[in-house]
Amino acid sequence: MNSHDMMSRRRIISYTAFTACVGSIANKNAYAFFESNQVENDLRDLSKYVIRVDKLVDDLKQKNLMGDKEDSDVVFRILKTYLEPMQEKMYQIAPNLKLPDSANQERAITLSLVMKGHLFELREAIKNLKPSEQLAEAEEVQETLDEFLQLAGLKYKVPVPKAPQSATPAEYYGLFGCEAWGQKRAEGSNSCIPIK
Repeated sequence: MNSHDMMSRRRIISYTAFTACVGSIANKNAYAFFESNQVENDLRDLSKYVIRVDKLVDDLKQKNLMGDKEDSDVVFRILKTYLEPMQEKMYQIAPNLKLPDSANQERAITLSLVMKGHLFELREAIKNLKPSEQLAEAEEVQETLDEFLQLAGLKYKVPVPKAPQSATPAEYYGLFGCEAWGQKRAEGSNSCIPIK
């Protein structure tokens, strides 16, 4: 062996060690980047439930859901379709938030479990056909979800969902609406009347 062969071997070993070290750092940073993106995606999905929860609370407050058997069945379907998957998503996200303040991190994990308790109590209120209790528990669900998203917002960008806007009759009917023909819709009717 000559000194030139030793030098190239040393370079190969140092280059291999350097690339392994840089690759390891890059992989850790990439993992953290993708992990952060995954948490933000999960939070975006979770924030979509805000609209459903707000709608439920609003319907119970305005007495659109009166608590009879049919209305309690509607609340039960909302519970099964939206609220239980929402709680599962909160429980899945909470440990991955990795909030800088350990008290906030523990609170986020606790809130995901508290939500499960609220859903249990809502299920009992549905079973007992008590709209006032259903409203109280739906408001607890709303407050718990809001607090969870506020905590997550300390580290991540949490989108604020917007309730969908209903279309005006002119937008909905388009060419077939009264407005397209220079008329207006009669109040409380689908009939067209001339504009005076």
